[in-house]
Amino acid sequence: MKTVCKRKLCNNRQIFRLIVRMAVSACLVLPVAVRAEKSSPPPGPKHDSEVLVEVGGTTITAGDLKKTLASSPFGVQFNTMNDNAQAALRGVILKRLVTSRLLYLEAKKRKLAENPAIKKDLERFRKSLLYRRFMDRLRRNALPDPATVDRLKRRYKDNPDALAAARAAARARKYRALRVLTIQNLRDRFKVRTFEERIKPGMTPDTILLQGRNIGITYGDLIRGYNLATPPDADWIKERLYQQAEVELAAAGARELKLDVSTRIRNYRNERLPALLRTRLAKKWIPDQQVLRDYYKAHPEIGTVATRWHIGQVVVATRAEAERLRKAIVKGGSLFRIAGRYSIDPYGKAKNGDMGWLRAGSAFPDIEKAIARLKNGEVSPVIKTPRGYHIVTVIDRRQGRRMPFDAIADKVRQAYLDFKMTGYLNELQKKYKIVWKLLAKTDKGSNEKI
Repeated sequence: MKTVCKRKLCNNRQIFRLIVRMAVSACLVLPVAVRAEKSSPPPGPKHDSEVLVEVGGTTITAGDLKKTLASSPFGVQFNTMNDNAQAALRGVILKRLVTSRLLYLEAKKRKLAENPAIKKDLERFRKSLLYRRFMDRLRRNALPDPATVDRLKRRYKDNPDALAAARAAARARKYRALRVLTIQNLRDRFKVRTFEERIKPGMTPDTILLQGRNIGITYGDLIRGYNLATPPDADWIKERLYQQAEVELAAAGARELKLDVSTRIRNYRNERLPALLRTRLAKKWIPDQQVLRDYYKAHPEIGTVATRWHIGQVVVATRAEAERLRKAIVKGGSLFRIAGRYSIDPYGKAKNGDMGWLRAGSAFPDIEKAIARLKNGEVSPVIKTPRGYHIVTVIDRRQGRRMPFDAIADKVRQAYLDFKMTGYLNELQKKYKIVWKLLAKTDKGSNEKI
């Protein structure tokens, strides 16, 4: 550990601080027990169906929390965290779920689901899901015929790895052939016609390039989502046309087979509506850049880069020993050799006193005061802290500065949106009642704002 710093630097503590930073975008009432770093963590929920929170008459269950946690950046690390870090992460993820649910309920009340852009987006997502389900089904059915399997078994009877590779290759060939045959069959059944002769300069987004029973593709469908500086060439359009035709036909085939994707669609809609509301709010809150410039002027700390010092250090247990070693260093002895031999700080001893870069505000106050007065290469007086007696030198320094607005405009924008969203979410909490069911097992009614 680096004894120049106030706290021990361990993975769980660093993870906890990162978790806390994830929570600053909203100011929701959370039970203390699910987020306190030093308190005894509450037991995890026993069943996925257990209701943790009610938000505006809807529920968030342990299963919802579990799935969201697994898909979070911390999902892989979760089992390596200590109990307090796990409890803190569960609290933050639960808070995010509540935030998302509040925004969803408000978006629903505003009837954003009726927005034409959302409807088109949901339909595109539905078709892509149906396409994948249909093709997965086709792939499962693309099995080599028994004669081919027997032939491969005889050929590779003494080489299991080669047999597995050969069977996979045979199955891939079968799938490609079945895919071509199936798409052609669907084209015939849905009476699909393509109009390649319409692919020419002067096309409009409404130009129909493919049509069939309940299927149609326009030029606008093909270029949607592409920021094209110049019109694409005919080959690019034809390639996109036939790719999109395959998606449309496979989706139509999936509907005939009654393949169900309604749950995925519902989950996607529940994610998209809060995102659409956030976008609309951002446009309302930030009509122009001047709003952000004014906010940065009022909150210069957003763009302040703290002073940093590259530090060398020796730490010993007594003042007498520290004074003796300091005299030796002042007379020309190497602080770094002495640290490697005498320092009681394990990290500093292992690094021969080279403590790396220290950011202003992260060290003991007495050490920072001494560092601020030192010139590069000078040796500090002996400094007492709870960790021992320190002798410090500054190897190099980088002065703090304030970044210009243009260099951190995105960071200022996010800080301003977080600020506005905090107040907005507090208003939504008054509108949509939040009931914490897990409080009965933890603080029995205690609530506290983060």
